[in-house]
Amino acid sequence: MVEAIALGTNRVVTISQANGVTETRLVPQFKAGRRFLCTVPNRNARTLIPIIRKYVVPGTTIRTDGWRAYSGLHPRERYNARTGALQVAMMDSEQHIYRHQVVNHSLGFATEDQVHQNNTRGMINTNIIEGLWADVKREMQARHRTKLECPYRLMEYLWRYENRNQIWRALVRGLGEKKKEVKR
Repeated sequence: MVEAIALGTNRVVTISQANGVTETRLVPQFKAGRRFLCTVPNRNARTLIPIIRKYVVPGTTIRTDGWRAYSGLHPRERYNARTGALQVAMMDSEQHIYRHQVVNHSLGFATEDQVHQNNTRGMINTNIIEGLWADVKREMQARHRTKLECPYRLMEYLWRYENRNQIWRALVRGLGEKKKEVKR
């Protein structure tokens, strides 16, 4: 329903969920400037992981909060009681094709990466996605955040964002395209 971009290798993506909506976005340093929003029936791993795999290119770094549904994006760690070491435990069926960074918001807005095998230096955060959600909520009144209206309001938000510097021109172009469809 909403046009999406294929996100590229070694790009950082932030993912969050709010009111049953999942968002994926590049951080500004990569200048993609495109956003992807979609509604989802629930926020569990069986719903979110297939959407991520469909729209995010393998090799991309994905940055999320500690929401449990995202834990399937990185290998699990298990404590080996015999050796006293952490071991990465992957089942044969698991394919971890993304670098997954996790921010623990209970420790602060920016934290060290919670996925130990990443060896990420410095602090990481999900501020960009939080800012996007603030923008979406500001533009979309609460009464329009229903199962019926939300997909259309998100599409309108994306259209306005994509055409923010030329709303009138984009509207006229869209009406012209619709007129051509009607004539056929």
